[in-house]
Formats: sequence, structure tokens, C-alpha cells
Amino acid sequence: MLSALLIALREGVEASLVVGIILVYLSRTGRQHLARFVWYGVAAAAALSLGVALALERLAHQRRRLSRADAPHCFGLRYYDDRMDEPRCAPPEKRH
Repeated sequence: MLSALLIALREGVEASLVVGIILVYLSRTGRQHLARFVWYGVAAAAALSLGVALALERLAHQRRRLSRADAPHCFGLRYYDDRMDEPRCAPPEKRH
């Protein structure tokens, strides 16, 4: 989780540097009137990113819900397997 946050933070800083460079270029070449299109692009990219994130989260939620309903043989003994990113039946207990 922390690594994903750090990667997202790094990508955000990188994107802001690119936008800043473009805005400085436009101002130094006398084309400040085009800066609004840069901001339209930033807004569109943010909206698209949010939309894709929400769609993927909804898809993952539906997948988890379906996998829980699909295994009635577990008798309520379930655990979450991080490797497979889905719930699994608990293994049977060993009796000695």
C-alpha cells in the first residue's frame, strides 16, 4: 500500500513538472492564450483517471462479491488470500 502511494506521488510530481514546463514555454514564446488548453487537458486527464479508478474499483467489488456467493461449501470458514486477491475457503483443521 505504501509503495503504491509513493509511486502515485512520484507520478503526480512528474506530471506537474511537465505541465509547468509547457506553461513556461507558452509564456516565453508569447502564446499565453493557449495556456487554457493545457488546463483543459489537465482537467480531462484527472477526470478520466478518476473515472477509470472508479470503474476498476467497482469491477473488483463485484468480483469479490460473486466469489463469496459462489462457494457455499465453505460453511462460513473463509479467509482472504492476498496472493490471489480473493476470498478462499479455510483449510480443514488437522486432528491428531
